[in-house]
Amino acid sequence: KTTLMRAIANNQVEGFPDTGQVRTVFVEADIQGEQSHLSCVDYVLHDPKIEALGITTEEVRNVLATVGFTEDGKAKPNHAVSTLSE
Repeated sequence: KTTLMRAIANNQVEGFPDTGQVRTVFVEADIQGEQSHLSCVDYVLHDPKIEALGITTEEVRNVLATVGFTEDGKAKPNHAVSTLSE
């Protein structure tokens, strides 16, 4: 899974829409210690590509909600990224 997700993020999957059509963010499973305390939302916002696009916290929350990151779901947007593998 990691190899596929990395390839998608790097626009290396033949037939997959390119970055002009779809925006992807690949969150590495091995999170650096200095970022492990960040919430899922803040972790995404900390990405330089996201910062450069000027994406807001609300936009990140809305997109994360579409993939199950909700306050009443198993993956919560305000929990630290280090809790995702527990």
